[in-house]
Order: sequence, then C-alpha cells, then structure tokens
Amino acid sequence: MGAPKPALGYPSRTAAVVALRNQGKTFAQIGRMIGITAKTASALAHSAQRSHRHDLNEIRPDAVLDGEAINALQPYATRRGLTVGELVCLLIETVVEDQIIDAVLDDGAFAALASETAA
Repeated sequence: MGAPKPALGYPSRTAAVVALRNQGKTFAQIGRMIGITAKTASALAHSAQRSHRHDLNEIRPDAVLDGEAINALQPYATRRGLTVGELVCLLIETVVEDQIIDAVLDDGAFAALASETAA
C-alpha cells in the first residue's frame, strides 16, 4: 500500500470519503469532488469500515432480496470487489443520483404522473 494521498484538506482520500459520507454525500458526489470513481469511493469507505469496524448502514441483502436475486447479483459484486450489499447500495445511489428511477423500473408510472400533471 502506498503513502496516503491527501484530498480536500483531509490526510487521505479514505478520510475524505468517510467524512463526506458522514455529511450525507453519495459515492457519486464524493467521487466527483475528489476526482475518483464512485466505485473507488465505495471501496475506500468499505475498507475504512472493515479496518475501523464502523457501521456505514450497509443494506443486508438477505433481508430485502430473495436468494435468486442475491445469486444473480453476486458475479457483478465480485467483479467490482464489493459485497452484494455494497453493490445494492451503489446501484440505489447511482439510480437516484442519475435520476433514472423511471427508466430502470419502466413501469409506466412516469407516464401516468405526466398525464395527471397535464390534466
């Protein structure tokens, strides 16, 4: 492991990520602020969590997803060096941050809302 890289006045990128998460910033926002990807921001946060044993309110996928969904997500999480719970958090943050909920769900709710608003 290399020397810590100061970021935004913090002694390391990890310290910056943890502080910004505590301020309610998403991984995507933090990534843009520091100049790293959301994935890297997530990895730094979860690395800090493991080393300091702090709870960053990670979703327990087995509490909200069935086994089939967890198994389907596992290869995508593994490819990114994340747990399924971390991947679920990253997916939710990305969908919200990029405002693509209607596109992802594709259930017609946006069209229904638009027609109600127009009426």
